[in-house]
Parts: sequence; structure tokens; C-alpha cells
Amino acid sequence: MVPLLKARIAYTSKPVLAFFFGGGFNFRDTNTAFYNGKYFAGEQDVVVTVNYRIDVFGFLGAPCQPANLGLRDQRVGVEWVRDNIAAFGGNPEKIAIFGQSIRGEGVDFWAYAYEQDPIVSSIIAHSGNAFSFPFNTAATVENNSNAIVAGVNCTNEEDQLACVRQVDWQNILGISETIRPLPSDNFLRPISHFAPFPDDDVVFSN
Repeated sequence: MVPLLKARIAYTSKPVLAFFFGGGFNFRDTNTAFYNGKYFAGEQDVVVTVNYRIDVFGFLGAPCQPANLGLRDQRVGVEWVRDNIAAFGGNPEKIAIFGQSIRGEGVDFWAYAYEQDPIVSSIIAHSGNAFSFPFNTAATVENNSNAIVAGVNCTNEEDQLACVRQVDWQNILGISETIRPLPSDNFLRPISHFAPFPDDDVVFSN
């Protein structure tokens, strides 16, 4: 979303806010009404709301595949912003990422994962950080992934992931909803069944 009126005067120097929506890594998207960036744009920022894969599609944890795809999507989104935002009046050297709710945890991960090449000039973690929610264990991630493979009848396939990719997404989502998350000792800090987990690349266990 690009500022109007006065913004045209200094069209290429506006600070940029890249916003990542919350929703427990399991729901919502950039079309959610209260994520409309017009109010920030009214303050002469260029606002980008970034979609990313969530739930089973963003955090399946398939063996021998890159983990935490939903977080990696965010990196790709910010790389696009860096490369293209000048055409919308934004300054690629003044990009702030803003994570709301559980996405505050996600942008905090960013600070550790991309220390050498953060792209962004600032990070805003709103109501969440890297320590806000417990992680699933590697065993739980593997069990959940296996449950999806079995649920779509791909267990006996040589390339299980290729088999799963041929299945209608609604079917995969329906199966994922039958997988119960682990119990948590704090209802304010639930453990989602499909969420970021330590891979020592973009999420670190220590």
C-alpha cells in the first residue's frame, strides 16, 4: 500500500513496513480486515503485508526437505520487497518487519537466522518473541508428517512427498485437522501441531 498526496513529492524515500500476520501459524491471511495497512500508509510509510504458507503447508517437516517453509516464505517476501519497493516509493534500506501475535515470535527468529544478512533495518515483535511458545519435538514433527502421508495413502510410495503433492489440498488440510496437538501446561501457550520447530538453520533450539 503506497502513501498518496504528499508522498508524491519525495516518492522514492519512504520507510517501508513489511507486516506478517498472526494466527497461531494455522489461520488468517493478508485479507483479514483488521490487517489493512491504510492507516500506516496514511503516516507516509509504504506498507507491504506478506502472505506465507501456514499450518501443514508451511510446517509439514517432511524428511530430507527444508524445514519451516512458512518462515522461509517470509524471507523470500522481504527479498522481493528489497528488490522492488523503490518502484512503489519505498526505500529498500529502511525496511522494518513487523510481526503481530505469534508472528512476533517469527520475526524474533529472523534476528538469529539472518544475523549476517538481515536485509531489514529494524524488527518489531508485537506481543511475541522467540521464547513465547514451546516447540514440538523432532519425534512429534516426524509423527505428524507420517500421519499426513498415511492419511493420503502415500506410505508405500517410493517418493512419498511427490505422492502427497498430487493430493487435493483440501484433503490434506482435512487430515491435518484430525491430528491432535500436544497438551500444554499453559492454555496461553499452546503447542500447535504444525508450527516452527528447531532445524538449526532458521529456528535454533538454544
